Amino acid sequence: MRRLSAVLAVIAVVAACGSLKEETSQVASQPAHELLYVATATGVSVLDATTDSLVATLPLGTLLPDRSRYWTVDSGDRTTVRGLDPATGLEQASFILDGRWSVPAAYGPAPSGLSANATWMVLVAPPHTTGATMVNRFAVVDLANKRVDRVVTADGDVSFDAVSDDGRNLYLVEHLEPAPRYAVRVASFSGVGLQDGILGQIKTAEPEVMNGLYHASVAVGGDWFLSLYSNPGRGPFIHALNTTQLYAQCILNMPDGPVALRPAWSMVLDPKHSRLYAVNGAGGVVSEVDTTALTVLRSNIDLAPAGSTLLTAPLHPASLSSDGTRIYAAGGHGVLVIYTGDLSLRSRYLTDRLVDSVALSDDGRRLYIASGGVITKVDAATGKPLGTLASAPRALGLLAVGSR
Repeated sequence: MRRLSAVLAVIAVVAACGSLKEETSQVASQPAHELLYVATATGVSVLDATTDSLVATLPLGTLLPDRSRYWTVDSGDRTTVRGLDPATGLEQASFILDGRWSVPAAYGPAPSGLSANATWMVLVAPPHTTGATMVNRFAVVDLANKRVDRVVTADGDVSFDAVSDDGRNLYLVEHLEPAPRYAVRVASFSGVGLQDGILGQIKTAEPEVMNGLYHASVAVGGDWFLSLYSNPGRGPFIHALNTTQLYAQCILNMPDGPVALRPAWSMVLDPKHSRLYAVNGAGGVVSEVDTTALTVLRSNIDLAPAGSTLLTAPLHPASLSSDGTRIYAAGGHGVLVIYTGDLSLRSRYLTDRLVDSVALSDDGRRLYIASGGVITKVDAATGKPLGTLASAPRALGLLAVGSR
């Protein structure tokens, strides 16, 4: 399942139940070294945003959500898997696998290939055809023991979806005709091999809805994997997969925006309050989802006037403050500041420019915005630009903000 984003903007601050300045002013000062993880055409640049200097250059890979490790895969006749310290680029772990393997995203938009607890990684072999049949191979890699635990072979047009935290359940998406219909299948293991020797289809409520294009996904706890799709006729929905119990259901009743803006959908998770926010800033739409009940609690379809088309490729277009009170999302122009208390628009920043990506500091005080390859540091409470980072030319997007 795939990815999303939009565009951002700035003006001033609005008041109602206290101002944003008041809400964000009682936090710690900027750390001595605030690290910004910037996506580039060749991988990731790690910048010290405090000193405006380049700290490390990482190859293409996957940054763990807690920024504890960065996994990269070097594919060849034999495949090298390396775990790097994302703050320095220094190697922390390395091992070699027989055969040519790649991350799932090498063959189209897909989740990271990692389990929610980051102990398992799924790699994909180059698809090949046998007669009229397309054959796919998936390696379930045990990262702790640095080895391939098992290989699953699946015929047809299939791609990686998810893997459970115990590594026993590998989920694949089978792409059906007419596109974009799909079904989710599972290879389940009991410890001695593939259960029943088949790749089974999981039970899903509302199977008629499973017709759509993937936009984004997020793991919720150790059991649920939520992916956002857009159905051509019905609009967006979330496919909620229980990775341990072999079933799924769909979260419906999400409002839609213009079809041309659907790639701008993204999701931000607030695990402390069991909330998930599906946001399309370009379309002016946000929905709040209860991740315990798996239901849409409320939506706002009037955040801002919807644009007519996307002018930039979405990449990390929304960010949630650590206290869960504010969403910063790329809008048609500039950044929308959304208050989660009532899903209202509190302010708009940098309305004079198209924004490609947005990320927020851990303390919620500084907002980093990528626009046209340039990164601007912004006061999150007021929208005031604090300068640009000369050490980050040609930025494609912002992945995360950390510190050391």
